Amino acid sequence: MPALTITIPPDRAEFVARRATELGLASPDELVCRLLDAEDRRLANRQRIESLVAEGLAAEPGELVTDEWWATLETEVFGQPLPETMR
Repeated sequence: MPALTITIPPDRAEFVARRATELGLASPDELVCRLLDAEDRRLANRQRIESLVAEGLAAEPGELVTDEWWATLETEVFGQPLPETMR
């Protein structure tokens, strides 16, 4: 695996080492790799959300959902509207 050398302040290096130990990781390098993996997932999720929002904005207008609409759906599904405490 290619090596990457970064310079961080001593207090940050101590934090990374301490946190890696607390998590039972083999080394601070493993913590940094996990953080990078988490960032990759976060970015992918954000891109997916942005794509879904754009898709929704481009779609035809939907149906207005009101209390009456919910009561009708609940009646169809459960045979009666649900009490307010269950909504």
